[in-house]
Amino acid sequence: MADSLAAASSQIRKERIHTTMLIELLALLVFMSMAYAFLSRDELRKDPLQAKVERLERELAEVKTENRRLERENAVLKDTVRRLIAEHDGTLRANPKMVTLPETQFEELTGELANKDQMLEERQRDNARLRAQLAGGGSDLPNCTVTAGFLVSIELLGDGRYLVRPDWADGAAPAVARLPGVDGFATSRALTRAQFEAHARQLRDWGRDQSVACGFRARVTNRHSSLDLYKNQNRVVERYFYTARY
Repeated sequence: MADSLAAASSQIRKERIHTTMLIELLALLVFMSMAYAFLSRDELRKDPLQAKVERLERELAEVKTENRRLERENAVLKDTVRRLIAEHDGTLRANPKMVTLPETQFEELTGELANKDQMLEERQRDNARLRAQLAGGGSDLPNCTVTAGFLVSIELLGDGRYLVRPDWADGAAPAVARLPGVDGFATSRALTRAQFEAHARQLRDWGRDQSVACGFRARVTNRHSSLDLYKNQNRVVERYFYTARY
């Protein structure tokens, strides 16, 4: 009998311990759920606030950029006023008709003028050279009056392809853009022989069709050590351009 009572008492104590542990576990779960709910609510509050802060930072950066632009324009205006005051001799002279141009257009026109001046000098040298060649039976054509110097630079690659890069003067860009075949040619991408000749032929034919037949110049650089390949590639280039080797 005593043993039965002891066993029953031990079983009751174990059940109480288990019940207590279960209650503690449930309390812990409830606490964790409440903590998670508070954290989630804080995160929900934080997201709109963060977005607002980021938006205000972007607006502030835009305002600063605009402010810097206005400061530059203001500095230019102040400098212009100072120069006008310094040049003013007490009387107002009749001003010639002024033409206002955007800065980008003014720079483009200035570049074109500089390029044309260089082309004129080259044309004069070409004419002198041609006169000397005609006296001796030469047949070279003058440089096409599109750009001073070279139209393109061409690299001869070891796989037989041609890497063509723009080499025209800055002010020549508008005139070059009107040339047939230049689009997709001087792209700094390697071209196969067929691709190279397809574009170069259009440029050569355009020059031959001008009222004064002309040709384009190219700067040629070899990028491999195969002499036979170099000769073949160079012959192809010389069909379409007057070349200078570098």
